[in-house]
Amino acid sequence: MMSEIIVGVLVLVSVIFLVLEIFLFPGISICGLISVAFGGVAVWYAFQNLGMTAGLITVIIWLVVLALGIWTFVKSKALDKMSLNTALNETQSLYDIDKVQVGEYGVTVSRLAPMGKVRIKGREYEAKSEDGFIDQKAEIQVVSVEDNHLIVKLK
Repeated sequence: MMSEIIVGVLVLVSVIFLVLEIFLFPGISICGLISVAFGGVAVWYAFQNLGMTAGLITVIIWLVVLALGIWTFVKSKALDKMSLNTALNETQSLYDIDKVQVGEYGVTVSRLAPMGKVRIKGREYEAKSEDGFIDQKAEIQVVSVEDNHLIVKLK
């Protein structure tokens, strides 16, 4: 009885860490490694102490509980709280960039590293820095107008 409880706890901890890995800490991180370790130990422990049949049942239960854990997490509203729900209300027409003339002055809206946003005559445009990095709120001058962005330098 105690061996079954140990296997069940190991499987549960493995599933919890895998759900954390998938939804909260994506990428190959410590949670994923811990999940695989606990799952592997659960399966090994079941085969070692409970026999072949119990080991195979543990593998099947581990996969089913894992699928149910992920499905439950996806169906819950937790993902809605974590996801980005910003709507894009404005687009920049490529024709608008033709209205910008070489030599005009503006200010950076974001840091140009080397790409970012600039504001010229009240309109925002994608821009690339000729000088490398330019901090936010710096005064800039348009050097050239390319296909879909501006080339700028510090004023």
